[in-house]
Amino acid sequence: MNRNIRVDLDNPDVEIFVELRQEKGYVFTDSVKGVGGLPLGPRAKLVALVSGGIDSPVAAWLMMKRGCDIVPLYLNNEPFSDETTRERAMTVSMFSRNGHRIKNLQFTEAPHGDNLLAFLNNCDNRLNCVLCRRMMYRMQARY
Repeated sequence: MNRNIRVDLDNPDVEIFVELRQEKGYVFTDSVKGVGGLPLGPRAKLVALVSGGIDSPVAAWLMMKRGCDIVPLYLNNEPFSDETTRERAMTVSMFSRNGHRIKNLQFTEAPHGDNLLAFLNNCDNRLNCVLCRRMMYRMQARY
């Protein structure tokens, strides 16, 4: 047995790939590049619920990169938020290139503060988050 075997990682004879998914592992030596993007077929517009944070515009940007048309919807939470949050949501740098908004990207705004007030005044506080999300999904269906 030869114990002086060396592995050349810079110039290998064979490249081996390992992919782990859930509780299974896959080992393969060849990879085929797909076309990328979303499946062919109906290409509907997507409504992106955009807040003043970073996660919602990142998700919207990733879908735009895959070819989807995005309708950014900002749910205005006044009196629970201020103008700064609104401005930050409406001018997120993710949706800009060189300081200019991406062509044809129109933000839509809908009032949501009264809904939050109604939840706080009439519902069990433990359900506020669930009720808020449910209302946001119902509101986006109109756009």
